[in-house]
Amino acid sequence: MGYRSDVGIVVWAEEPDVLDELLAVYAMMPLQKHGGADAIGWERFETKTGAGLRCYFEDVKWYAGYEDVQATEEMFGLVTAFYEERGATVGARFIRVGEDSNDIVEYEYGDPDIYLGDFMVTRTTINFYNFKIS
Repeated sequence: MGYRSDVGIVVWAEEPDVLDELLAVYAMMPLQKHGGADAIGWERFETKTGAGLRCYFEDVKWYAGYEDVQATEEMFGLVTAFYEERGATVGARFIRVGEDSNDIVEYEYGDPDIYLGDFMVTRTTINFYNFKIS
């Protein structure tokens, strides 16, 4: 049991080579000993203007103290460093939706001029659960 969340992450770079380098550096990070990007389940995608990665976690416990969460969030520091130190056109977006209707957390990292809303957005929906109607 415990509090559960759905988490989506997207990373996008204008130059596919920058994305490849980002992944290579990410794989060498200390917390990536569990298989790194492959274990996390990053899915690569291409656009007309660049390349990206996305992953989605459903019904997970997303706590900062958990090592797998820390390992996943290492990507945000890398994106920020690639933007600030190298001037790379790269950005990341993180969205966590909790069980409570008002528990939505969104962060963006890296180049503030990249609009990542084209790749991942939050929508509020109403779901009915299976029950008998008499």
